[in-house]
Amino acid sequence: MVMLATYAAVALGIAAVGIFGVIACQVAQRTNEFGIRLALGASPRGLVRLVLMQAGRLVLAGLAIGLAFSFATNRMLVSQLFDLSPHDPFLLTTVSVLLLLVALLASFLPARRATNVDPMVALRTE
Repeated sequence: MVMLATYAAVALGIAAVGIFGVIACQVAQRTNEFGIRLALGASPRGLVRLVLMQAGRLVLAGLAIGLAFSFATNRMLVSQLFDLSPHDPFLLTTVSVLLLLVALLASFLPARRATNVDPMVALRTE
C-alpha cells in the first residue's frame, strides 16, 4: 500500500510539472497578447483569471476523458480493488477535485508571470 501511495504521489507530481510546462509555454507564446491587453486596460487579476480558466478547461476535458476510460476499463480493475467499488462516486469525485486543484495550482505561477509583461515592450515587438 505504501508503494502504491508513493507511485500515486510521484504520478501526481509528474502531472503537475507537465501541466506547469504546457501552461508556461502557452503564456510565453502569448506574451505580446497579454501586453496588449494590459495596455488596453485589462487588469492583472483578469489576466490571471483568463489563464486559469483556459487551463481549467483543458484539465476538465482531460478529466472527462479519464473518467470515460475509467468507466470503460473498470472490469479489469475489479480484481485489484479491495473493499472498493470501481464506481464509487465519493472516490471518483475526490480524485477528480484533487487533480483539478493540483492542475490549477500548477497553472497559477505561469498565470502570475503573464501579469508581469511590460505593455511597452509588447507593443514594440508587434
